[in-house]
Amino acid sequence: MLRRLTLHLLLVTALMDIGDSEPARAQAYPARPVRVIVPYPPGQATDVIARLVTQKMSETMGKTFPVENRAGAGGIIGVEAVARSAPDGYALLVTASGPMVINPSLYARLTYDPLKDFEPISMLGLIPLVIVANNNFPARSIRELIALAKSRPGEITYASSGAGTAQHLAMELFKAKSGTNLTHVPYKGSGPAISDVIGGQVVLMFDTVASALPQIQAGKLKPLAVSIAKRSVVLPEVPTMSEAGIKGFEAFGWSAMLAPAGTPRDIVQKLSDESLRILNQAEIRERVIKLGFEYSPMAPAELTQFMKSEISKWSQAVKLANIHLEQ
Repeated sequence: MLRRLTLHLLLVTALMDIGDSEPARAQAYPARPVRVIVPYPPGQATDVIARLVTQKMSETMGKTFPVENRAGAGGIIGVEAVARSAPDGYALLVTASGPMVINPSLYARLTYDPLKDFEPISMLGLIPLVIVANNNFPARSIRELIALAKSRPGEITYASSGAGTAQHLAMELFKAKSGTNLTHVPYKGSGPAISDVIGGQVVLMFDTVASALPQIQAGKLKPLAVSIAKRSVVLPEVPTMSEAGIKGFEAFGWSAMLAPAGTPRDIVQKLSDESLRILNQAEIRERVIKLGFEYSPMAPAELTQFMKSEISKWSQAVKLANIHLEQ
């Protein structure tokens, strides 16, 4: 009788342990430092927001979240590193949109699948684009730009930070929606591109608000429109593309946190809840806005659907541009 009772108690205890394993794991996590890989050099907008959020996470979650910069190949190197990491919550990715929603259409043999190889955690912020022009360019609005471009097909040049970048593809979407023919001049990065727009070697470009804002504020460039649904917090006087006449036009970058596919859901949810709680703090939101981001919180399920829609949108732009790259 005593033996039966002992076996019964052991069985009940084992079942209770199984039932409590998920909450226990969530409470214990993290038990050691969590690597956060950013596939860009230090100082880039995604790197800055990653460090801002993970520093707070280190303070509130009790373990450090050291950031590792693994730049190269348009973000592919760093993204691959996380995709191949153990799905235990101790390797995270904070990336901009390019590797996750543009690369799938640019590269025929991409070595990772943005939807199958990752668990979205949270959106850290949208990065609106703004179309800017040289101060001597006669067009002062999108409508005037379209009219001028249609009267001079192929003559108006635009810069980008490289073929296949969001700046390049946003202009391809603009050309398609406006029925204009503009000539692309690719550069190796946003800095030299925007310098030549200021100097007049090319006359306009899409760039991130974060990158273009200092030049706009200094009066070196004139903004024509922002490419998000609502006006930018830091450029409230600049109309949206929809307000300027291109209805439904949206093209923007973003930065998000993800984990390798298979990471336990309770860990993903814990990281999501904490990162979004941090972003909702007034002081953090103010700093994020100053970086050129728009506050746009998304939890895992919403971020997954958002990424699917972004992949579809940018695939259309890649087809319009007719570009394909090799790794």
